Formats: sequence, C-alpha cells, structure tokens
Amino acid sequence: MSSWLEHKEEILSTFQLIDPSVILTTKDGWFWKVLGKILAFLHATNYIEFINSYATTLGPVQAYPSSWTMEQVLNVGSHECRHTRQCRYFGFGISPWVGLPFMAVAYLLLPLPILFAWCRYRLELDADKGRWQYLWNTGSTDEEILETAKFCATQVSSKSYLFSVPKVWALWGFDRATRKFLGL
Repeated sequence: MSSWLEHKEEILSTFQLIDPSVILTTKDGWFWKVLGKILAFLHATNYIEFINSYATTLGPVQAYPSSWTMEQVLNVGSHECRHTRQCRYFGFGISPWVGLPFMAVAYLLLPLPILFAWCRYRLELDADKGRWQYLWNTGSTDEEILETAKFCATQVSSKSYLFSVPKVWALWGFDRATRKFLGL
C-alpha cells in the first residue's frame, strides 16, 4: 500500500471542494510532535497513537500520519473537512484562522472541559456526519456506517477527548443521528 502523500494534490483538490482553505500536512513536523508530547503529558492521549493513529485539524490545517493510505485520509478527511468548515463558521465566514480561537474555547471549555463538554460532543457529531456521507457515497452498508458512528462515539467519550460526555450519552446520540441520516 502506498502512502497518501503520493496522492496529496488529488486529495487536496477534493478537500478544497468542501472548504477552499484546507492545507494538508503530515504529523512528521516538530509542531505535531511537541503537541503530542504535551497531550501525552496531560494524559489526554498516548504520544505514539497521536502521531501514528489520529488525524488532527487546527483551523484549515489538517495533519495526517504519513503512513496512512489515500483511502484512510479520504475517509477521515471528510470528518476533518467539517472541522475546517466549523472553524470558518466560528470566524463569521471570514476564515478558519479567524474562527480557530473561538472554536478552541467552545471545543475545549464549554460548558465544562470534562464530562459535560457539550460543544465538543456536538462538533464531533456534526463532523462525523461528513464521514457518514463519504461512506454512503462510496457504497458502505448501513451497518458499516452505524459501526463507524459507534466507534467515533466511543472515542468522543474516552480520555482522548477528555471524556467529553458520558459514553452512554455519546453512543445514544451518535446512534440516533446516524439512524436519522440513514432514514432508519
């Protein structure tokens, strides 16, 4: 399997249809390594997992592990592109850079940083709808889309997302939204 980097321009042009400001990079740079160390120090995630297993979006910048395939980036990227659009909305439609500080406050702190981070939960739920649409467009079954949503709900309620909401709440909310999306 080849790295997504061999298809970077093709992926970028696809993502820029969702938001023209998208910038793609790998998690090989010093910034992402420092951020991973900080998150590991705070016990929010495992450093190796952060670098090798997670995509991360900050405003228009989307960082992916360089070892991922094109399919992995397209799958997760549809979720990450929604985060870029969310940043743009928080920036009054001007730019994701303008919205990044406002979204960061909402995402990280409102109404509480842990166990009742309703904004983080809602932003992740909204972003995952982009992934469901991608999966549906590429021929995934309803069951596969439901499983993807369940996985995301489990992640959103885990330490990786600072236990944004209780797991039962996340599972219920994602399942309900996915079933509505699928017309079930």
